[in-house]
Amino acid sequence: AERQLPGPLLNKHLQKSALTVSELGVVLATFRLLDISRSGKLPLSFLKKAQGIEAKVVEGVLEDADEDGDGQLTFEDFLTSYARERPVLMTMAVLLVHTACFWAIFNLQLDTFLKVILSGILILKPQLVTGPVTKVWRIGEALVGRFMATREMAAKGASFPSLY
Repeated sequence: AERQLPGPLLNKHLQKSALTVSELGVVLATFRLLDISRSGKLPLSFLKKAQGIEAKVVEGVLEDADEDGDGQLTFEDFLTSYARERPVLMTMAVLLVHTACFWAIFNLQLDTFLKVILSGILILKPQLVTGPVTKVWRIGEALVGRFMATREMAAKGASFPSLY
């Protein structure tokens, strides 16, 4: 089995899933860890028995990803199931930033050739936008989560030291 994805295949997966390179690496590593037979397919029956994977996840997410219904997940199927977990609002934020980038490229006073080059880069390397937007989103989620937890603890009368 190959240890790395060839460039065109890597780009195809990055564009299809809108994941960052590091996120795709995590998905690939997870898939390869679960693919103990090295067949390139994960039997759903194995995943149902695997310790630590809840039956609801297998039934709800993974079975839906089995495109051909053969009871086996290919890497493509597995990637689809992983990418579905991205919140809809985060996906909308990524699309909004991509749109804003294209708007800026075509509305700035730039040479036409440069506009074509920049828009081509955005089309071929969407992770240039997706990665930073995802990181900012995750930071925002962490901050909101911390704020909510702090507020909930304060409502229960708990005290904790300030970070400042």
